[in-house]
Amino acid sequence: MLNDVIAKFSENKQINSFEFSLRPTRDIDNPFAKISLNIIDHLSDVMDKADKKTLNQVILDEAKENINFSYKIYSQITDMTPHDEGMLFKARLIEILNNIDDEANSDANDAYADLVEFSSMLTALSNKKIEDDKLENAFIISMLLFETAEEMKIRNVHLNYILDYKNFLEEQKLILHVIAVKIFEQNNKKLKNLFVKELLNFINRFYNDANNKLCFDLLFFTALTADKKTVSVIRSALTAIKKFATHSTVTPYIMYVKTGIAFSQSSPKEAVEFAKNKLKYHHGIEMFANTLLITNNEELNAEFLEHVLSSRKLPYVYNIVYNKQLLHIYSAVNNKEKLAYTAKALFLLGDESVYYTAVDTLKELGKYEQEKHEIHDIACKSIPLYDYCTMLADSKEYDLLIKRFELVKSAKDIKEAIKFMDDQGVALYDNNTNKQLLQILNDKSDKYPKLQNHVKSLLELIMI
Repeated sequence: MLNDVIAKFSENKQINSFEFSLRPTRDIDNPFAKISLNIIDHLSDVMDKADKKTLNQVILDEAKENINFSYKIYSQITDMTPHDEGMLFKARLIEILNNIDDEANSDANDAYADLVEFSSMLTALSNKKIEDDKLENAFIISMLLFETAEEMKIRNVHLNYILDYKNFLEEQKLILHVIAVKIFEQNNKKLKNLFVKELLNFINRFYNDANNKLCFDLLFFTALTADKKTVSVIRSALTAIKKFATHSTVTPYIMYVKTGIAFSQSSPKEAVEFAKNKLKYHHGIEMFANTLLITNNEELNAEFLEHVLSSRKLPYVYNIVYNKQLLHIYSAVNNKEKLAYTAKALFLLGDESVYYTAVDTLKELGKYEQEKHEIHDIACKSIPLYDYCTMLADSKEYDLLIKRFELVKSAKDIKEAIKFMDDQGVALYDNNTNKQLLQILNDKSDKYPKLQNHVKSLLELIMI
């Protein structure tokens, strides 16, 4: 045996060994086996004792390889004001935009990749700034990324870049939303004034009917920070926009912003009552609910969303959105009953991801048996056969698995069912489930000899 040859060779030569295998069952005693989980702790301990010159060289080498990283490092180790840090990042953004915009530059794709990397870094950094309560820094970073998106339009860069960059704006809106709430909670007047002023400046420069959703979101954020002085400014801004907006449905947007004013100028409960009665704009409903979520008003949020779901016929997409928000709330407050039935409602709307939440919670409540057939009927129609059979096998719902196989008709379904049996179904020995499934397939495949032969070979295999 080769193992004996290698062992004898290693023993005679007294050669050190190293286990190179990357199989998960190996290296059980490797002290670095879980390094990805605790590398930061390791680094922290080692860096406390490390030679400063060595650390400097490592950082410089990394910075030379990645100019975007160098900007991040420079901002972190330099004592900078929020304004100066913003100017630093602004300089890099202009540099990258110039590279994308340069008609002689044949590497525009590389330049755009630089922009994506730098924007991702800034997004992570702005989140970190919020954690460290450096709201002005985070605000400036977010606004720079919004400016970048508008500047790309002005420079008429490739449309694919403009459309792709919108991905960053959704996350930046969430960041601005959190910043607005924190400013409201801290009642920092200096920061309130900066926030309102700069958002109104942005809206003044970039408002148009194609951009009105973003601009009204920004106005809603200013409303969340409003005090007696700035409320009148925000109301004046609404009046001004109403005069030059040509969008025929601008009134619901305005009511959306007024809901933000109600939140900042009254109690959360009063704001919820105002929103229940006045707010009809679906995106505004979602954003107001998010505000309640950010401010930890879970009970009021649930009350508000339950009212919305029960009081009107909703477009499919918002039915999904509001139920998902409720699912998050019920999970956070550990309301099992509402969690189970909200998950079930979402599943019936076609959201496969909540299947296990619905089934497991209903089982925990002892109510699964009375609900499972309705869930099963929907699943058979909406979830691909292979995926649903896998779910049923994982949940040990063998009776439903058999029923699903009994519905198989087409050659395509038979192939999917056979694939499931090949991958995992043959191992379902409980109550001879595998045998029952294969016998069903054997009967269903009598018109397809090749498929039937495959089924028969599996039957022979499990009989051994």
